Amino acid sequence: MSSLNIRLFCQLFLFILCIESKAQVDTVVSIPEVEVIERTIRAFTPGSLSHVWSKAELRKVPTLALPELLQRDGVYIKSYGLGSLATSSIRGGSAGHTVVLWNGLPIASPMLGQLDLSLLPMGSFSRVELQRGGGSSIWGSGAIGGVIGLNSVRTFNEGLDVNYESVFGDFGRIRQNLSAYYSGEKFYSISAFEYREARNDFIYTIGDDFERKQPNAQLFQRLFTQDFGLKLNDKSALTANLWHQNSYREIPPTNVQFKSEAYQKDEATRVKIGYDYSSFSWKIKVSTAYFDESIFYADPIILLESPSSFNTWLFDGTAEYKLNSRHSFLVGQTFIRTEAATENYRNLQLENRYALFGIWEYIGKFLNFQASLRQELVDGNLVVPTSSFGVEVLLSKELSANAKASRNYRLPTLNDRYWNPGGNPDLKAESGWSQEVSADYQKRVRDFSFKASQTFYNRNIDNWIMWNPGESGFWSASNIAAVWSRGGESRLQVEWSKSIWKVSLEGGYDRILSTNEGNLDVSGMDVGEQLLYTPEQLAFIGFSISWSGLSISYRHSYTDESRGVNEGIPEFNTADLRLEVRGASITNSSFQSSFFLNIMNLYSAEYVVIDRRPMPGINLQAGLRINFQSPNHKP
Repeated sequence: MSSLNIRLFCQLFLFILCIESKAQVDTVVSIPEVEVIERTIRAFTPGSLSHVWSKAELRKVPTLALPELLQRDGVYIKSYGLGSLATSSIRGGSAGHTVVLWNGLPIASPMLGQLDLSLLPMGSFSRVELQRGGGSSIWGSGAIGGVIGLNSVRTFNEGLDVNYESVFGDFGRIRQNLSAYYSGEKFYSISAFEYREARNDFIYTIGDDFERKQPNAQLFQRLFTQDFGLKLNDKSALTANLWHQNSYREIPPTNVQFKSEAYQKDEATRVKIGYDYSSFSWKIKVSTAYFDESIFYADPIILLESPSSFNTWLFDGTAEYKLNSRHSFLVGQTFIRTEAATENYRNLQLENRYALFGIWEYIGKFLNFQASLRQELVDGNLVVPTSSFGVEVLLSKELSANAKASRNYRLPTLNDRYWNPGGNPDLKAESGWSQEVSADYQKRVRDFSFKASQTFYNRNIDNWIMWNPGESGFWSASNIAAVWSRGGESRLQVEWSKSIWKVSLEGGYDRILSTNEGNLDVSGMDVGEQLLYTPEQLAFIGFSISWSGLSISYRHSYTDESRGVNEGIPEFNTADLRLEVRGASITNSSFQSSFFLNIMNLYSAEYVVIDRRPMPGINLQAGLRINFQSPNHKP
């Protein structure tokens, strides 16, 4: 980006800051929003490292898509470039080892076994959860590395909440989001619309002195969500959720290609209907859903058009019984039926999955314990039973020790089995055990709060599925005998707050070893070597200071070197700087607004995450948010 544009952005921000500062009212006191979420034993697993972003926290950190949010907690994102495919790798796992849930239901493609996280804007969700570690006994196939939950918080009698966000940035990036939430005594409605577009035509360097503007990289996306809730009585409610989005994006060439005209169209419609019942002893949740999704990939240069589509019917039901203040039990069942079609399948492919699972939880004064067991049936064939055991011991008011062991699995995807050429119908499911231990410490002294955690984990997975080039030149799917993942995660947070001042410091360090321990010949990866695109070290440190309505934050991230398919990926450092000013209307405190300026890749580092896929240098994002709240006045 030119220095002129940088100066213009900064001057505009300072001008807005001055205007907003004059609009501040000294007597307006911002009360932190408190989010009350009903706890279920299915969503809480002792011994797992987790992070939850509430609605209030999400609004404080405007991001364009889910990958940027997850990176703030140290998750490694495999990105093919700005606006392109992005997937997660948690604890050295593959993209298919992370389950993404939408209001409790998995939404990954049954054909690919993964989800493109770059197509998940954050403006339509009011709560995001990240849980690291194995969870297959509760959430099924793929929950080996972790679970990501995207949720719409459902509450009644809260009044009206309207939020508008507008973001503009370099490379033609525009994001517009409008959401309206009305919550009455018996009914609520949440509507959200989001639009994104970008040219993504940043300039990058090839070799020592040749610069190139990235071509064929435009992105257009529209997303609409609608949630309804109807309170039948004090114990039960009906809910309905709709999610529709369509995306068009061009596929840019790599830095060794001269030209690309490839593009891809994605369209998805997801509908969910649920029933909730809650009493002192019982909690019953029943959900049914229908997903209809399609992808159209085309490359005019080679005269290729590749349409694919699938539809999925889901049923998920659980019944939780609280025996007393210490013991609770849950039983549940899940049924998933999928139909998938593509020219690369010989026939329409059908898959039926049925699972039965149960959870026992014990909550004591100093000890919390949970055990779960799952049995799944796929097209009439039994999958190896999976189980997990988690325990939390309260050693003192400030210190707790945790441990968890779980057996996990991932079924071969439809593409793994039926893609022609390369699919292998005889593939075995990935399976194995994972263990983790951790310690958490929290302390508050006057105006200071201190949080620290240390986790160590180990995971052994047999029959790991990978696609590799064969002797015929075609890529094909095969089972690697074993992959061994182990490492540690360190987190630290220190905060000082007094009056209108708040200063915080946070940091994290991940050590990741994920090596091929099998006996099969894998191209480019010997026994004992680190998996491709898996850095051994990740680290981040962040600092923020806020005073009244003004806040400044800085974040620095380090990613260790890794190995790509064609060449090595050098280590790199990136840094982001954020300035924000918030204020309330002088005449009506129900209106609040904020203006922010993000400087991404502050030092303009030249780096790649996937070999031959360059990332942008320094770039800016500027935006505003306007919020109106009119809470109900309870008698």
